[in-house]
Amino acid sequence: MAIPIVAMMSGCGSSVDDGFMISYLEKYHAISSPGQDQTIGGGYAVYFDLSDGMNYAYQDETLRCYLEAITNKTDGEWSSYGLGSSQIIPLNLTKKDLYNRVINESYKEIKAPIEKTFQQIVSEGKKAVLISDLEEYEQTMSSSASIQYSAYASQYFTNWLRRNGRIYFYVMNFQEPMKKGGLKEKHLYFVLFDDANGSLKEKVDQALVGRPVNYKIFMLSNNFYQIATNYASATQGGNYHDGNGDDLVSVVNEKDPSLPMYINHSYDRWEFYPCFSAWNEIQKNADALRDEGVPRADRFRHLLSNLFLRIINDDSYTIKNLKIRVTNVQEDFSAFAHYQNALTCAPRIVTEEGEKVVDMGGNKYTELYYDPVTGELLPEYDYKQPRDIRVVNDMFDVKMVPTEGDASLSEISIDFSDKFRGENLAVGHGDMLRIDVLIGDCDINYDKMKDYFVWKDMDRTNSSIAESLRNTLQADGVSPSGRLLYTYYIKTY
Repeated sequence: MAIPIVAMMSGCGSSVDDGFMISYLEKYHAISSPGQDQTIGGGYAVYFDLSDGMNYAYQDETLRCYLEAITNKTDGEWSSYGLGSSQIIPLNLTKKDLYNRVINESYKEIKAPIEKTFQQIVSEGKKAVLISDLEEYEQTMSSSASIQYSAYASQYFTNWLRRNGRIYFYVMNFQEPMKKGGLKEKHLYFVLFDDANGSLKEKVDQALVGRPVNYKIFMLSNNFYQIATNYASATQGGNYHDGNGDDLVSVVNEKDPSLPMYINHSYDRWEFYPCFSAWNEIQKNADALRDEGVPRADRFRHLLSNLFLRIINDDSYTIKNLKIRVTNVQEDFSAFAHYQNALTCAPRIVTEEGEKVVDMGGNKYTELYYDPVTGELLPEYDYKQPRDIRVVNDMFDVKMVPTEGDASLSEISIDFSDKFRGENLAVGHGDMLRIDVLIGDCDINYDKMKDYFVWKDMDRTNSSIAESLRNTLQADGVSPSGRLLYTYYIKTY
C-alpha cells in the first residue's frame, strides 16, 4: 500500500513538507544497513612459547631485543601466559617479575600447545599476542609426539576475521640445530589477534620503534581498506559543480534550507542528494557539459565522484573491481517514516470505571494512525519488515580508477549506464533511489604465504600455517566481495 507523504507531520500536529520526512533518513539507513559487528573485547593478553625451540630463536640478539621490548610493554591491562608441556600456564607476575621470568627462561619445555592457545584467544575474544614458532605437536603426554602438518589453525583464524578482527604476523628468521647435524631454517612469529583499528599493533609498533628491523609483517584481514570523500565543503557533495561551485546538472539543493537539502553523513558512509531536476533532464544537462568546447573548470566529469578507496594492505586480497546495487526504496522509506512518526502520536489509554478508554486527544494524525476502539496502531502503519523495494537495472554504473602517483588510492565515480535513455520503468519522478557501492570480485594473494609460512622439518615441508591461511581466505563469509562501501540516496523533485 502506498502511503502518501502529505500525511507527515512535526510533533504530531502540524503538517509539513517532504523535508520533515527526510529527517528520518538517518535512522532508516541505520536499520537497513547493518554494519559488521565488532566483537573484540577490551584488555590484552600475551602468550609466551616456553619450548626449547625458542632458546635458539633468542640466541639472535635482535630477536631477543624484540622479546624484551614486548615484555616491557605489558602493564596492568595485560594477562600473561606461558606455554609448555601441552599446558597454558597463567603467569600471575608483576611486570618486573614477568620480565625476569621471560628473559631468564631456560626454554627447555616441549610441546607448546599452539592450537589450544588459538582456541583460548578466540574464545575470550580480547586482543592477544602469541610469541612462538607455531610448531604444533600432538597434544599427548608422550615425549615422542609428532609434529602436526594439518591446517590446524584454520577455524580460529576464520572466526576472528568473521568478528571483523585482523591478525598480524611479525615474521622473523632464525636457525635451529638438528639432531642429525646441520641447521634448520625456522620462523619466529609475533601473532597479533587485533581489532579492526589495529590498536594492538600500535602498541607493538611502539615497543619496536627505533630498534633494528629484522622482521616482515603479514596482515590476515578482510578489512584492509579505508573509504573517504574529498569535497569542497561539508555542504557540498560529490555531485557536479562548475567553476563557480554551482550544480547545473542535477541541481542538488545545497543552499536553500526551506527545501529538502543535501545531507553529508560521509563519516557513516552515506549521503542524501535532493535533485531539483528530472532524470531525463539531468542526463541532458550532463551530455551538454561534456563537450570539448566547455571550459575545463565547467566540464562535466561524473554524476557523483570524489569518493576515494585506499588499500592499506593487499597481503590477503586484491580488489579487482566494484559493483553497484540500485534499488527504489520510496515505498519502503515512506512506510518506515510513517511508522516512526506514529510512535510520537500514540493515544492515551486510561481506565475509567473498569473500562479501557482510548483518548485520541482530538488529534487528526493520531486518528490517522491508531484504532479509536483498541488504541492499537493500524496494521498498514506497523513497519515490521521492508516493503516493495524494487531493483533498478541499467541506470547507473560504477568505476574505480587509480590516482596518478598513488596506486593504493582509487577514485570511485557513479555515472549513467550506457543503457539509460532518460527514463527507467522501475523509477518514477519523486522516487527515492538508493545506490549502494559494493566491493566486487576479489583475488586471494597466495605468494607471501609461501615465503613467510612454510619451512622444512627434517625431510618434510611444514605448511600447516600457510594452509590455514588459505583455508581462512577461502572460507564462506570471509571474502570482502559484496561488502557495502558507501550509500547514496537520491531523490528527484
